Amino acid sequence: MATRKQDSSATAKQQAKTGAETAKEGAERTGLAAPSVSQVEKARNEGVTEAIKEQAKDAYEYATDGQLPGEAPQTRQFTMSDAHTNMIDGLLGLGPDELEERVDEKADSPLSEDQVANLLKLERNGPNRTLHVQVLCKRLKVKSPLEVPGAGTAPYTNDVSNLTPIARPGE
Repeated sequence: MATRKQDSSATAKQQAKTGAETAKEGAERTGLAAPSVSQVEKARNEGVTEAIKEQAKDAYEYATDGQLPGEAPQTRQFTMSDAHTNMIDGLLGLGPDELEERVDEKADSPLSEDQVANLLKLERNGPNRTLHVQVLCKRLKVKSPLEVPGAGTAPYTNDVSNLTPIARPGE
């Protein structure tokens, strides 16, 4: 093991020497001062140290889903308490426009984010209608329903809008 370490140390010194010679030749051509072998070796060691730090940081971010210690969480947390959701699940029977009015933050008695997240969960695991999902995501300020825990894993929603107007008798 000591031999391997000595070999790698000797190789690094040889590379530094070669780097210094190359820098010296370049300096002679340009008329600038050439760095010494020790300066080249020191610069290479600093570069290696920085590379190791960056690699460790990348590995830690990968292992912790991009969260470094002391940073604010990147994803929002919902408590997803199912308590009292059955009292408001009737809102999903409304059309998208009425639903948007009812879940609006500026409504007379606005629903909490957890309640809206539970409605999204019910919608995604039930009818999964595109417009309803979009209204609830807009209220939660999330780009995708997949950002809400338990809100289904299907990458699609069901488009239930009419392609042509429905003609009713007597109209």
